[in-house]
Amino acid sequence: MFYGWVIVGVAFLTIMSSMGMWFTFSVFYVEILKEFGWTRAATAGVFLIYGTVHGLSSPLVGLAVRRWGARSVIVAGGLIMFAGLALSSRTSSVWQLFLFLGCIVAAGGAAMGYPPNSAIIANWFERRRGLAMGITFAGNGSGLFFFPKLSQVLIDAVGWRTAYLYLGLLVLLLVLPMNLLFSRFRPEEKGLTPDGLPPAPRAARGAPPAAAAPKPVVEWTLRRAFRSLPFWMINASYALTAVCLQIVMMHQFAFLTDLGVMRSLAAALISAVGIASIAGQLLGGSICDRSGSEVAFGVHAGFLILGLLVLMLIGQAGLINGVYLYPLLWGLGAGGAGMIVVVASAEIFHGPNFAAVAGYHSLAWGIGGGIGPIFAGWIYDLTRSYQSAFLAAVLLALAGTAAVWLAAPRSYRQARTLAAGSQAVTQAPAAEKAG
Repeated sequence: MFYGWVIVGVAFLTIMSSMGMWFTFSVFYVEILKEFGWTRAATAGVFLIYGTVHGLSSPLVGLAVRRWGARSVIVAGGLIMFAGLALSSRTSSVWQLFLFLGCIVAAGGAAMGYPPNSAIIANWFERRRGLAMGITFAGNGSGLFFFPKLSQVLIDAVGWRTAYLYLGLLVLLLVLPMNLLFSRFRPEEKGLTPDGLPPAPRAARGAPPAAAAPKPVVEWTLRRAFRSLPFWMINASYALTAVCLQIVMMHQFAFLTDLGVMRSLAAALISAVGIASIAGQLLGGSICDRSGSEVAFGVHAGFLILGLLVLMLIGQAGLINGVYLYPLLWGLGAGGAGMIVVVASAEIFHGPNFAAVAGYHSLAWGIGGGIGPIFAGWIYDLTRSYQSAFLAAVLLALAGTAAVWLAAPRSYRQARTLAAGSQAVTQAPAAEKAG
């Protein structure tokens, strides 16, 4: 078996732990509101702090990956997240929640998150990158399935404070050993090549195999990326998609319980979203490899919009049976949308500086992810309903789709294919020149 699939498995567990901690707060949110009586908007402010810190940390994480390697950065992130969760168990005021969960846990999550893991997978896979990314980021959906349900069980058994401590120990015992023992940044460290293919044949005059390999379509530096249209369109899609997703993800438990759904059933429905999102990520990766990331994102945005329409009908017309349909539609869309933007970015910016570029994309994702929950909480406090927030999420899904198409990763795929076929340097596609 190609060792790259072991790398995918390790990255899957790391992403599951990192993003699982983000998703659990939708369960803890209700318990914290009950204990302290804070407003929903004020309590949801932790997401803005979390998203901002997570995002601001991501460019630094990308640079750290370039200097010290992804494995060291991920292990450090696991230690930081454990410390933040342990401190969160001692929260007694809003500022402590913002500091412990919004800052420390967020910084650890960034170090365990998208920039290091997407850089690892982009190094190990080329032809099957979409599928490998899909499996890796299925950890996102697995975290959504596993951690909220586990959190509710722990909260019911030992209370929310001890539950945070147990979750921290779980992350510590899961992330550190797997990455220390099995993770490798590049296939060359195991004497392998991307996708497990044999090395390129030597040239007739005895040139080394590297001489026969095609050069990158564009030699990306951070400065060159900042001046390109694709960079800003990918950033826009990240941010818009994050706002759309987090409007629902961080308020779905409160929305369901407000409708009269039992808390145990609400937690099970959120877990069902996680299961559907795993399927969405695998589907999205397959579509990316076959039809491109633009088509894949459009398909998954359609699932998001359908899921939002179901939620709006439930809230407006009281069609309570819709709660069993929304996990499928929303999960399929949410699972693929975030991952597909990562694939689109890798198609454009893959190279030595990809982790650093991905860090700035995660900054956009983090800020959007912080704005979404507080915006939805503000809408609810103002109107006592989530309807307007869900409508805004529909518009955001459409805008995110347009941004991916404007980034035009298809131009880079086509140019890279031509470069591989001709073994020659290819000019940058028109999309990069437009930037």
